[in-house]
Amino acid sequence: MLVKDQPENLPTTNELDKFSPVQGALIESAVVKFTGNGGALDDPPQLEEQRTYVVKATCVGHDHRLRKDGEERVTAIMEIDSCYEKGKQPDVDKNQGSLFNETADAPPTEDGD
Repeated sequence: MLVKDQPENLPTTNELDKFSPVQGALIESAVVKFTGNGGALDDPPQLEEQRTYVVKATCVGHDHRLRKDGEERVTAIMEIDSCYEKGKQPDVDKNQGSLFNETADAPPTEDGD
C-alpha cells in the first residue's frame, strides 16, 4: 500500500537545520607528497641537476598534522601514475590492444567477442 496523504496535524519543520553538516570545509591548501614509482628514466639526471617533469598522479589520502607553532599542516599524498621529462613523449606500448573493438557497431559473436 502506498501512502500519499500526510497525517492530520503534522507540523512542517526543518529540524535538520540545527545539525552541523557532515562534510567539513574543503581543504584550502596542502603540501604535496609524491609516492610510488613513476617508471624508469632512460637518461636519469646527475646529482644536483635540475629538470622539469610531467607527473600524472592520483590523490590517495590526506595527512593532517599539528605543528609545534599550532598551525595545522595538511599534506596531499599523491601516488604517481606516470612521470616523464617535459618535452619528451612518454613511452607507449604500440602492441597494446585497444579497450574497444575496432568496429564499435559490430554485434558480439557467440563466444562474447
